[in-house]
Amino acid sequence: MRSPIVAAALLAVAGCSVQQAKQAPETPKAEPANILHISRGGIAYPDGDEVKRHWSNYTINLIDGSQAYGWTSEDKAALPHDLFFELAGNGRITGFALDSTFAPVRREDGSASNSPSGSPVRHFALWGSTVSRNGPWTKLYQGEAKADQRTAFTLDRPAEARWLKLTVNDSWAGGAPVRLSEFEVMGELAAKDGGAVPDVTGYYMHEYGPIVLRQDGHLIHGCYNNGDGQLEGMILGRVMRLAWYMPKEKSIGMATLVADGNQLYGFWYRDQDRMGSPWNAVKVPDSDKSDRGPCGSLLPR
Repeated sequence: MRSPIVAAALLAVAGCSVQQAKQAPETPKAEPANILHISRGGIAYPDGDEVKRHWSNYTINLIDGSQAYGWTSEDKAALPHDLFFELAGNGRITGFALDSTFAPVRREDGSASNSPSGSPVRHFALWGSTVSRNGPWTKLYQGEAKADQRTAFTLDRPAEARWLKLTVNDSWAGGAPVRLSEFEVMGELAAKDGGAVPDVTGYYMHEYGPIVLRQDGHLIHGCYNNGDGQLEGMILGRVMRLAWYMPKEKSIGMATLVADGNQLYGFWYRDQDRMGSPWNAVKVPDSDKSDRGPCGSLLPR
């Protein structure tokens, strides 16, 4: 039999535990998911003729979840300046975040970016549309982002949109060039299919050469670099998760591509990479009968 002292001690401990449990603070609610992230089928449309600039300044860097690379405008860009984005389907948007934090980058060749180019976005407006990339637009928010940090915003009431337009009015230095590291959109996607596309089979042109994809159900087979590179993976909705390998170089890696009609948007990563390089491509019409090269054997006859 337990002594009265032991029993009292146990009851006291139990009482304290109950009291502590009652007084314990509630766990903060997790921030809603970033539904614009590339892995959720988000698209950042190219900013004009951005291909003339280094890929580390491309708009697509805004949706990769990393501060390492971002978007930087042209040096003499006119302001206000619009950037366009698309969710995988209509979304119920509750908030968003603009992040201008600069993260130094050391590249594979040993070179480094130790200081930012351009000044952070300051005043801006965010617009939404459920119709098309061309609007009509409804203003969702207008405000000011803090410099060199992540600024989160909450909408007064949830808004529905699939296409988004971010209007950059000025920078903290006043004018261009303007920079931003990451753009996040919080909420829920209403689309059950993740913006699924009928079939991604085709011949695509990329600045480094052609890419050929063949879709068999949810499986994706691919070829690039004139047959030296191979792709294998799956598609869910409009998001492809692929493994790439080049036998001659004995190099491997991963890729995430989002299909949008006749275009591909995404990133490729080397093994153990934490940040990727943009891998955007445009589909060549089937009516174009030019030689598809060694990769052409993947395409249906």
